[in-house]
Amino acid sequence: MKTQKNTKPSVQWYYLLPLIFVMAAVPLIVHLKVIPLSGVSLAYWNGSAENYDFFSYYKGIGVIIAALSGAFLVIVRVFQNTPRLVKKSLRPYYTAAVLYFLLITASAVVSDFRSVALSGFPDRYEGMYVLAAYLLIFLVTTALVSDEKQVKLILGGLLAGALVIGLIGLFQYIGYDVLKSDIAKSLFLSGEHKQIGEQLTFKFDKNVIYATLYHYNYVGSYIAMLFPLCFALLVLVKDKRAKAGLSLMTVLMGIVWLGCNARSGIVGGGLALLVFLIAINKMIRKHWKYFGAGLLVMIALAIGLNQLSGGYLSTRAMSLYTDTRALIGLAGNAESQEDSIPLKAVNINGKQGTIVTDSETLNFTYDEDRLVFMDSENKPILYTYDRDQGTMMFSDPKYTDYLLTVGQLNGKGALKIQKGDIQLFFGLEPEKLTFLGPNGREISLEPIESWGFTGYERIGSSRGYIWSRSLPLLKNTLFLGYGPDTFAIVFPQHDILGKMYAYHGDMWQIVDKPHNQYLQIAINTGIISLLAFLFIVVYYLYQSFRLYVSNPFRDFLSQAGVAVFIAIVGYLGAAFFNDSVVSVAPVFWCLLGLGVSINHMLKAKPSEGAMSWEDVKKVINMKILSRKITGILLGAVLLIFSLDQQAYASTTVSRLSGSDRYQTAVAISQSGWPDGADNVVITTGQNFPDALSAATLAGKNGAPILLAGPKGFSPETLREIKRLSPKKAYIVGGLSAVPNSVESQLSANGITSTRLSGKDRYDTAMAVARSVGMSKGIIIVPGESFADALSAAPLAAAEGMPIIPVPSDDMTKNQKSYFARAKLSRVIILGTAKEIPQVIRSQFAAAENITGADPYTRNIALLQKFSESLSKDRVFIATGQAYPDALAAAAYAQMNNNPVILLNGNQISAAADKYFSTQVIDEITVLGGEGVIASSTVQRLANLTPTVSEVKSIDVAVKENQSYTLPKTIEAKTSQGNWAQVPVTWNLTNVSTAKTGTYYYTGSVKGYDGTVELVLTVEAGPVKVDTFGAEVIRGSDYSLPETVTVSMSDHSIKKLPVQWSSTPTATILNKAGTYTFQGTVEGTDLTTTLSLKVSEDKAIEFKDGSLEWAVKYTLGKQSSPQPAYLSEVLELTSLNLDGYGIRDLTGLEACSNLRTLDLRNNFLKGSNLSTLQRLPDLEYLNLRNNDLEQVDTVRNLTKLTYLDISLNKIKDFAPIRDLTRLTSLFLKSNETQDFSATRSYYPMLKEKDFTL
Repeated sequence: MKTQKNTKPSVQWYYLLPLIFVMAAVPLIVHLKVIPLSGVSLAYWNGSAENYDFFSYYKGIGVIIAALSGAFLVIVRVFQNTPRLVKKSLRPYYTAAVLYFLLITASAVVSDFRSVALSGFPDRYEGMYVLAAYLLIFLVTTALVSDEKQVKLILGGLLAGALVIGLIGLFQYIGYDVLKSDIAKSLFLSGEHKQIGEQLTFKFDKNVIYATLYHYNYVGSYIAMLFPLCFALLVLVKDKRAKAGLSLMTVLMGIVWLGCNARSGIVGGGLALLVFLIAINKMIRKHWKYFGAGLLVMIALAIGLNQLSGGYLSTRAMSLYTDTRALIGLAGNAESQEDSIPLKAVNINGKQGTIVTDSETLNFTYDEDRLVFMDSENKPILYTYDRDQGTMMFSDPKYTDYLLTVGQLNGKGALKIQKGDIQLFFGLEPEKLTFLGPNGREISLEPIESWGFTGYERIGSSRGYIWSRSLPLLKNTLFLGYGPDTFAIVFPQHDILGKMYAYHGDMWQIVDKPHNQYLQIAINTGIISLLAFLFIVVYYLYQSFRLYVSNPFRDFLSQAGVAVFIAIVGYLGAAFFNDSVVSVAPVFWCLLGLGVSINHMLKAKPSEGAMSWEDVKKVINMKILSRKITGILLGAVLLIFSLDQQAYASTTVSRLSGSDRYQTAVAISQSGWPDGADNVVITTGQNFPDALSAATLAGKNGAPILLAGPKGFSPETLREIKRLSPKKAYIVGGLSAVPNSVESQLSANGITSTRLSGKDRYDTAMAVARSVGMSKGIIIVPGESFADALSAAPLAAAEGMPIIPVPSDDMTKNQKSYFARAKLSRVIILGTAKEIPQVIRSQFAAAENITGADPYTRNIALLQKFSESLSKDRVFIATGQAYPDALAAAAYAQMNNNPVILLNGNQISAAADKYFSTQVIDEITVLGGEGVIASSTVQRLANLTPTVSEVKSIDVAVKENQSYTLPKTIEAKTSQGNWAQVPVTWNLTNVSTAKTGTYYYTGSVKGYDGTVELVLTVEAGPVKVDTFGAEVIRGSDYSLPETVTVSMSDHSIKKLPVQWSSTPTATILNKAGTYTFQGTVEGTDLTTTLSLKVSEDKAIEFKDGSLEWAVKYTLGKQSSPQPAYLSEVLELTSLNLDGYGIRDLTGLEACSNLRTLDLRNNFLKGSNLSTLQRLPDLEYLNLRNNDLEQVDTVRNLTKLTYLDISLNKIKDFAPIRDLTRLTSLFLKSNETQDFSATRSYYPMLKEKDFTL
């Protein structure tokens, strides 16, 4: 008799809550945790001493709690005698997982950085505790999941969390970031930190999806699992309601997959889909129409998202293609790091330091608290020192672009040396110099070991650099690693030269992860731990492949199993470019455990046996199917990219070329001067010396540049001259450069000509310079090479600054003679110290020096110098290896102030790379044929250019009738995160400032869907300024006022700054008399006067005893027999005499500095107010409830802003007609109701008790 099997029910649903929490809730956790940093964490962290973490810390805590809870529930089930919690067939997984755990623990325990190894590095927090929790989650999942219902519960939790993440991501993509809302901030900021909500800045803007996972790369890893999983379930599940929901989820996940712009996610997801298509090959052949329709939907979705992002999606995808070509050697030569960065070397030897750049060497010593700086020949360099700022500036022109700062860094004396992107820090210690990081940590200057990727460090967003510096670390991690999450500490962060190249100038970038999970594991926990991890996933993939390839998928378990399988494939594919992070890894480990459990359940079914190896080989060798699938996928990719490059590219590319340099110049002329030209400039196409100075001449005369050969014009050039129909031609160069047959050909066509030449290139340039004029300055370039002159040519033409080539030893005699007496407004020197020596530079003390390692670096530096005047909507590209193309283009480029960028063949310099990466460029025009500059090179440049993601609205305030022109460019934020000037087209062009008010203009920027708003406020202009007086006692101090009151054209008044021509001296203040001071109101042509009366002190006589008592009361002398003195009452600016029964104001005139006077509720008559005429600076006057029958005296108090004469007996308000500054006026309860005297300023009254 057989023993009956245990039929005890499987695990109840609530035992799965920890796993559901991991799948659904952990990725959604966003909450601020402020973590004080110390020790090694702080030393290797470039942020502040407190880490404000929103996305990682609490996710890690959630994972640990879920893992421990799940383990506890497993133990509970063990004690309940639940069968099959530990499955014998899964022992290989258990063994590998335990080994992995032991190696993680051992690496953490023996790590030199144990605190980080246990808890994790700032912003990541993936230490030993979290890694152990991942493995525990994996084991708990394999133990608790044993039937179909449980699989559905866990997948349901996963899809619920993915739905929330997908919706947040969708809104982020279209420009509404839920996390920036007040509601979200209230959730992730606790009470003590809510006040920082308004100060929060967000790293990513529109068209970037980071959801709640912190970074779009992490979204890439997450969505590389979720999109294939949803797609597989959609294809396989039969239930119609489930299919409808999965359709929406698949579309949403597809949008996030494409829209997150993570190339790693695209690779991982694409790999997963390819595996899935192989698995369901039979279904594809049977239902190919449906799959074709689905593919078209995906293509349409990709095109739509690409258009919405301004081409950014395709740019990211094409950059992946470009990086791949570069890596396998199909995209030209590798770049040289040494040639691409301005910093060449940094050395310290005891108390002496040396900095070598592309243009000079700086030596310095620190001894006995004294810094001494020297050049490459150890000659001292003089400097000026600002003690208040702690800054030093060199006097030597070669070193004027250096800024040095002496101060404290992390409590130590330090020297900061800055030049452009170069920022170096040195510790100033008594016995030696040390090299420091920005946070004050001493770092080594030892050579950096590198494996592979030489010249390709920038591929994959600088992953090539990270991998090349990370691989050497594996020499020490065969058995144990450096410790979990310690990568940022062991990576050679002191590789400032490598970082400067890889990160386009950012030499202090902290590299905190290797961007490859397999490399991450090998370095952090050892190579053997990587093998343990790989055994777990490879064993699972092997079992899954055998189970699912050509499986009929008739039940839900097999459908869910293959969906989980390809999700794991997607994550592992993305892991080649991404790291394990606490936002995503828990989901992966839980899914992996789920996949292992599903495979176990399927293998237990007799009807669902695994494929034989022969079956597997048959599937793998299905060449026809493979070709079809590959063809479909490649066709889809090519279609998307083709449509993008043609219809949606943000930067268009054009080419002006001919069969040779002469015809290229013709092509440029035809493009730039389609309607002809009054003038033309002719120079040689054979040799550069005489030709280089032609550009400025062409710019001055609005002329194209055409080239002549040794026998004169070619037929094509002559035809172009006839088409242009010029009246005059300027020939640059002597007869040896441009033959006299040219003049004959011009004359034969009725064109007069003028030849500008000299005995050599230098005299020819001087002849051109005199013709153009040098009032706007000159540009000095090396005379023995042409590249720098080509850089300068378009700018020289646009700015009207002639190019002056000079010899390499000293200027010519004619040059010296001329420039010794010339008064030049501006001099720019372009070239190295070797090409243009100090003997030349010293003759132009105020010159602006532009240096660089090579002409291509100086080309970009010169463009940056003139950045504000350049229009970068169009950029010309020319070779720097030959002069004619760039020279001919100089005349064309200057017409719209477009830059010309030189390339060294098909090599893109680091400076050019950075320039294109930060500029919004509508069109790139290539000069010359494919053999000069290849299309692939130009496309690389076009792919570098960012799009506009945001524009700044403009608020402008001008004065009435002030001239104002709408700006031609506005500031815009690019998809790279920097701000740049871009051209704008306004809806209106006429601007009138004749009337005050607020005017609104809207504009459009090419490639940007939104609008630009400009608010123009025309403010009232100043029309009249007060003159006023003051009185002081002899011997007193007195300062003239800093502002004066000005009447504006709209009847308002303003306080404006005033500049006085002189000030009261001690002599004046010690001699009685009246003195007048003249002042000018800043920003206007209005003048004012102040009359200062210097008086002897005396007692004040009052006729009205009540008035005397009230004044003395105000002075605190009411009980004193002493009278009030002039020195005392002059201190009064405000006086309250309310209700004292005053009848006579005699004596009050002594209070000449009064601004506020309250006389309400007294017995004053109109005849008693004459004293007020002596108080012309009154601004507030209250005469309410007196016996006034008239107020004639008030008419002269024109500075009043407040007046109350209500409750009197006044019969006529005419005297207040000119009190136009009044903003508060009260007139009721008098003997007249005629308020018409106030008509001119009635609209300005903010307070009143009457109406007109």
